[in-house]
Amino acid sequence: MAMFKNEKGKEKFIDTKKRTIVDNEGTWKRIPKPKYKSRSTRLSEAVDSLNNDASLFQALIDDMGDLKEDEIKERAMELPVNVDFSEIECLKDEIENWRDGMQGTNLENSDKFSQLEDCVSYLETAVSSLEGFEFVYDEGWDADELTAELEECVQLIEEATSELENVEFPGMY
Repeated sequence: MAMFKNEKGKEKFIDTKKRTIVDNEGTWKRIPKPKYKSRSTRLSEAVDSLNNDASLFQALIDDMGDLKEDEIKERAMELPVNVDFSEIECLKDEIENWRDGMQGTNLENSDKFSQLEDCVSYLETAVSSLEGFEFVYDEGWDADELTAELEECVQLIEEATSELENVEFPGMY
C-alpha cells in the first residue's frame, strides 16, 4: 500500500493489488484499469504527439516575419524544451525483450526473429535521434539564429518520425 497527499493536503492510500484508493475517513473508490492499446496504436499516438510538437516549431518559423520581437520571444518561451518519446522507448524495450527471449533457441534464424530485429533497429534509431533534442530559448539570439535552431528541432523530429514510419510490429504467431 502506498501513501500520497492530494492537492488539499489529505492523505490517501493506494492498494495496487485491489486497485483502490482509501482516504483518512475510510472512504474508498476503485481505480479503473487503463484501456488496452495495441502497439501500433501506441506508436501512432506517439508519432502524432511528435508531429504536433514539430508543427508548433514550424508555426513559429512561418509566423516570424509577421510578429514583433516581443511576440516572437513570448511564443519561443512557450515551446516545449523536450519532446516526449517515452512511449517509443517502452515499445523498443518490449520488442527487445521479446527478441531477447528468442535468443539461445532455434528461433534465432526464423523470420519472426529478423522482423523483431528490424523493428528494434528502427525504434532505436528514432530514440537515439530524439535523445539529443533540447530547445532552450536564448534571449540573445537574433532572428536568423532562432530560425536555425527551430529548423534543427523540426528536422530532428522529422528524422525520427520518418524512421518510425518503417516500424512494423510482428504478429504473435
